[in-house]
Amino acid sequence: DDWNGTHSVGSLGSDTYYVIVSDASGCSIIDTVLIEDQDGGLYYVSNQGDNSNDGSTASLAFETIEYALTQVCDQDTIILLDGIYYEDSLHVTTELVIASEYLLDLDTSHISNTIIDGDNDGWIMAWEAGSSSWSDTTSNQLVGLTIRNGNSTNSSYAGGLSVWDHRSLTINHVRFENNSNTLNQGGALWSRYNSRLNIQSSVFNQNSTSQNGAAIFADRPWMIMNNVEFVNHSSGYDGALIRTQGTKYLQTKKVRIAN
Repeated sequence: DDWNGTHSVGSLGSDTYYVIVSDASGCSIIDTVLIEDQDGGLYYVSNQGDNSNDGSTASLAFETIEYALTQVCDQDTIILLDGIYYEDSLHVTTELVIASEYLLDLDTSHISNTIIDGDNDGWIMAWEAGSSSWSDTTSNQLVGLTIRNGNSTNSSYAGGLSVWDHRSLTINHVRFENNSNTLNQGGALWSRYNSRLNIQSSVFNQNSTSQNGAAIFADRPWMIMNNVEFVNHSSGYDGALIRTQGTKYLQTKKVRIAN
């Protein structure tokens, strides 16, 4: 019991729970709370939306990705409607799928029409959810969109996307364009220590770094790349396209370089 009048219990599963409140005289009030399993929910974001909406439909979409990330649970999906989202410093701490409408209708036009744009004002996204298991690349996905104009001046983050230590992510039909890191390695993508990456049908174009790995820098990665294209990259040191150190697993197929 807490003297400030509150008591918290975390990690409760879906079920009916009894809440009992007693005062100093011994008088008690009993109520019930029903927690429903909401895993697998679908939420929408539109740059014409409103964060006072519930995000449950395209017409009731949230306005920002940042806000949507505070409203989701594990196994949920966030659908970004076509548009440019000028956002940066996005922390993904929940196992989920972030995708354009490509995920729903397989229309490839959504890839170039759904853009997270850092406006050269900061790094764009850090994926900090999941574990270092290949199975988690199913519940952690980035699908069918463009990440561009990320600019990292923080030595801990790539300009575009950082996948955190011991995490797993599928990157599917994603374009990384004009992302830069002026303080460290990884212009577009930094796979931090012992992460697992499944990169499918994606393009890295005109990313840069002042150090290594303008497209990808990976530290002891487990990585699959299939149908991936690299175009026009520059770095201050070696590894203008990809720089890995202590690679644990690497499988490539149909990797094209036009640098």
